[in-house]
Amino acid sequence: MSDTAQVRIRLKTREESYAVPDVPLIVPLSLKRYGLSQVVNKVLSLDRSVPFDFFVGSNKTLLKTSLDKYLIENGLSPENELEIEYARSIIPPVHSGSFPHDDWVSSVAPSEEIIVTGSFDGYIRVWDYSGNATATLSAHEDGVKAVSWAEGGALVSGGMDGLIKLWDVPKSRCVSQFMGHTAPINSIIAKGNLLVSAGADGQLGIWNLDAKPTVIKPKKKKAKLEDNYVEPQSIVSHSVRQGNVSSPLTDIIFSPKDSTVAYSVSENHTIQTWDLLTPQVVETSTTSFPLSALTALPQVGILAVGSTARHILLHDPRAQTISSGQLNGHTGIVSSLAPSPESEFMLVSASYDSTLRIWDIRVPGSSLYTIQRANGTRSDRVFDVDWIKTGIFSVGTDKNLQINASTGARATEEN
Repeated sequence: MSDTAQVRIRLKTREESYAVPDVPLIVPLSLKRYGLSQVVNKVLSLDRSVPFDFFVGSNKTLLKTSLDKYLIENGLSPENELEIEYARSIIPPVHSGSFPHDDWVSSVAPSEEIIVTGSFDGYIRVWDYSGNATATLSAHEDGVKAVSWAEGGALVSGGMDGLIKLWDVPKSRCVSQFMGHTAPINSIIAKGNLLVSAGADGQLGIWNLDAKPTVIKPKKKKAKLEDNYVEPQSIVSHSVRQGNVSSPLTDIIFSPKDSTVAYSVSENHTIQTWDLLTPQVVETSTTSFPLSALTALPQVGILAVGSTARHILLHDPRAQTISSGQLNGHTGIVSSLAPSPESEFMLVSASYDSTLRIWDIRVPGSSLYTIQRANGTRSDRVFDVDWIKTGIFSVGTDKNLQINASTGARATEEN
């Protein structure tokens, strides 16, 4: 087509602060992402240039070419108006550090000041951002399975020994222990004085973090009698059983809108909604695959659910049936999910295929970015990932905590 050929477009965004008037615009067919970003910036009269990504067509495909090439590849005529959705860009994730461990690393809990990791060797390590291990805590005899922050900067850990521990990190001291599970702790979450745990024994534990520890006889012979243990307020078997055994709960999160409600996923293919006050399962949605990871995108009301079938389901928990939205791209089990700290439509996933992937749920066709392990391996499994404003943090069988810088706008754009 001619360099002067034009097309009529209509620009839309879900980010109200960057919305342009809902009117058609005539632009050159030769425009790519950078040129379209210039159009938006000019219409908005922004003082500082902001780069955007653009999504076209009914499938909201990320525009990676010129408008001309997109129309040709999709058999579309430039005579028709083209609706284009746009959103602020993020920088491609750049590796900014790797902190080595002595064994596989199962879990990570970053904050803006420090990073905490849990390992198969039973230790919790506290790191500063320079890569120095400022504390090493002997935590669980059979390995650490999960770590999570609690109120006031306290830390909770779940072990393969079935124990949960509450830590005073600055003092490197275990404050109390929570006993009730009979198998490894797969996931733990805390809010206020409430601690909720999901176990491989198929049980959901509900605990009061303010409870005064008492000396009780531990179930494990190796545990010390003088240790302080807290019994659960409730320890509830998962309502759907496989034979005589409760199916393992693999992940759990609080409802973003109500801390008395939690969502969990299980190896028996189900997503459960829990009323923590009762406590009981009030809703169960069934999929076709064992489920392995869970996170929420609160502003759009969606749960992202990882599966052993290598994809991510997008599910509205208010729906009676499993939603049909799906993100495909991983070639291994999806082991962990975390939402973006800046965009309500984005999340990161970790997989046993040795990669992380960044997704925008408005672009179901493919992930925006794929992050490989920094050491170049392609056979390592990634167990856990978290995403906060300081970066994306991931751990796995490569025995490393890997950090990838991810937020902020691009300094430059391709023409």
